[in-house]
Amino acid sequence: MSTELRRSECPWGLYTWLNFDMMWHMNQTYTYAFILGSHPELSLAEIKAVVRPKDINTDGKQVGVVELENAIDVAAVMGRLGGTVKIAELTQEFEKPTKVDLAQLSKLIPDNGGRAVFGVTAYQVDQAFTSKQLPSWSKGLGLHLKEWFKEGGRGARLVTNQDGTPLSAVTIDREKLLTKGREIVFVLVDGMVRAGVTVAVQPYEAFGARDFARPGRSMKTGMLPPKIARILVNLAQPQLESRILDPFVGTGTILQEALLLGYKKVEGNDLDPKALDYTRKNLAWLHLPQVKIHNYKAEKLPFHIKSGVYDRIIFEGYLGPTDEWAIRKKLDNIQTELQELYGASLISFMQLLKPGGRIVGAFPAWRLQAGQEPITLPIKLLASQAGLEIVDGPFYYGRPDAVVLREIWILCSPQE
Repeated sequence: MSTELRRSECPWGLYTWLNFDMMWHMNQTYTYAFILGSHPELSLAEIKAVVRPKDINTDGKQVGVVELENAIDVAAVMGRLGGTVKIAELTQEFEKPTKVDLAQLSKLIPDNGGRAVFGVTAYQVDQAFTSKQLPSWSKGLGLHLKEWFKEGGRGARLVTNQDGTPLSAVTIDREKLLTKGREIVFVLVDGMVRAGVTVAVQPYEAFGARDFARPGRSMKTGMLPPKIARILVNLAQPQLESRILDPFVGTGTILQEALLLGYKKVEGNDLDPKALDYTRKNLAWLHLPQVKIHNYKAEKLPFHIKSGVYDRIIFEGYLGPTDEWAIRKKLDNIQTELQELYGASLISFMQLLKPGGRIVGAFPAWRLQAGQEPITLPIKLLASQAGLEIVDGPFYYGRPDAVVLREIWILCSPQE
């Protein structure tokens, strides 16, 4: 399935961040497979915002394949993304699954004078196999390649999961498959088999440390994962000199991720003094600069800050109570309260934005039973009443068993 970029009449602006143009190398067409995180729609939206492909060929679940006219610096791109688990560069193609040439495939494994160490993982956009057949096919190819090396006089070790399912970023890192060995990646797409190797994995340890080791953590003021905060920043597509505001700063996760990505004109706001303290502690812990943090109601900010000064407003707002019993008993009241908060806040944000400025916000949604469509606030209506336009969304983030979800919208103010 090919998914094309969704664009509104709102301006997308320039895509300048961290000298992005330095990440590209002029040459031929290059094909990359992006292995998606736990929320594939959100991962795909972020890839579109950061990598800027013309389209993405995807199964909508695990993998997105892009063709680019120029090579990308995969380490820099992976360092930017929050929702991608692995990136593979696909350099070989075979007519069909039964026509994979082992001699050609072996060229993907470096000859360092020792035994060949490799893993094998397969994904499919074309549904050529059932979900059980695909890992069996890829594991079988790995075993055949191992034997091919042995018959040629070279020892080999195949790194694999027992059931043949994809190798995780942790396994690839632990087994040194980016340096001493390789993970061979197959993608069944466009009626053929594309093959290559994994060239970058998500920096999971760094994300984990910024999430669980930070000194300022609070269930009340915010538990936004750094990966999601980074995705929100990327969806906003700021320019390097953009002035950015997080009006519900919580523990400062969006501020920290924006600063780590190189944005300097970053500000926060929160009504809770504890949130300001947590944010300052977390920024200091990461050796990041202390930034201006306001202490006002979000819906009252235009009374304290000059209008029309921000290029981007990025936030996770107040999601309401997290106790399931309270939600089930009082959901109507919770919705009414939060609708008033966000209706007033979006009017406030519209005043603070420059013409053509963008908002990326995570709003509350609720799922009272598995498989149920989320219960949401009328964000489209509230945005329209504030004079804002819809760019994209909604995207949902939350554990499968979560009652409270994040509903992510991209909005913008009209041009003058």
